[in-house]
Amino acid sequence: HAEIDFVFVQNTKIKELLEPDCKSAKRLKSIVSFTNVSEEQSHKASEIGVKAYSWLDFLLMGREKPEETTPPKPSDVCTIMYTSGTSGAPKGVVLTHEAAATCVVGADLFMEQFEDKMTTDDVYLSFLP
Repeated sequence: HAEIDFVFVQNTKIKELLEPDCKSAKRLKSIVSFTNVSEEQSHKASEIGVKAYSWLDFLLMGREKPEETTPPKPSDVCTIMYTSGTSGAPKGVVLTHEAAATCVVGADLFMEQFEDKMTTDDVYLSFLP
């Protein structure tokens, strides 16, 4: 439903994405595996016009073409969360950087009542089914 062009996956998912009947990969242009990509997977991807990269290859591409970072504006898109559409059709919910920063500030204010603060050592993990 999301019409994704670029995916990050575990190696075990590559085979499924490269199957001819995989409806969720119709627009797929690139796959980045968090581990490695076999020669067979790379060849099969190439046959259908998809580029497959290992995590190390992906990191090397970034090192070879460094870009100066541009800080986001509060109104810039931070995340597009997929929702299965329990109240209608599947869709993407757009969250801005302002919304994400507001959540962090809210968590920090909440922690103040326990005389605690968030630091750069804190980690936030978010996942969707």
